Amino acid sequence: GHSAKVSFFAGYYLQSITSIPLRLFLLFYAALVMLSRYTKSCHTLPQILSGSILGFIMSYLAVRHL
Repeated sequence: GHSAKVSFFAGYYLQSITSIPLRLFLLFYAALVMLSRYTKSCHTLPQILSGSILGFIMSYLAVRHL
């Protein structure tokens, strides 16, 4: 859930903004959310990676096919 949502959010806005610092911040924020889920032992690494991949794919499809 969290990895997919934050990856969707980051992926969606990465496709529409051009500011390098803002893009880096979005990636850093997404990585921090995923790291926090792992360090709290809420999810395993494969769960976090699959959620982030799903989120990025869905953001790509949302921007390109709407």
